[in-house]
Amino acid sequence: MEVTGLKKGRIYRHLDSKDELAKASFSYFLITLKENYLQAIKSKETANEQFQAFASIFMNLNNNDILVGGCPLMNAAIEVDDSEILIEDAFKEGLMA
Repeated sequence: MEVTGLKKGRIYRHLDSKDELAKASFSYFLITLKENYLQAIKSKETANEQFQAFASIFMNLNNNDILVGGCPLMNAAIEVDDSEILIEDAFKEGLMA
């Protein structure tokens, strides 16, 4: 809310629930993560260079300004057992985007 400058009510006006917000956030971060990986490997020619670029993105996720908080997949895996939020649809959307 700080980044957008919106009040909580304004955010929820666009979504049905907190669960929808969580799913939308996860989907956004997954799409962003995928784009970062694809951009990093796109300019590499060999499989070794592509793997190194992929590994570099993964190793630097905690220092990333776009994906603050680390890897959304790892974070979701850690939190999913403590939550009732089903992220399967958001996961599928993120992978298909």
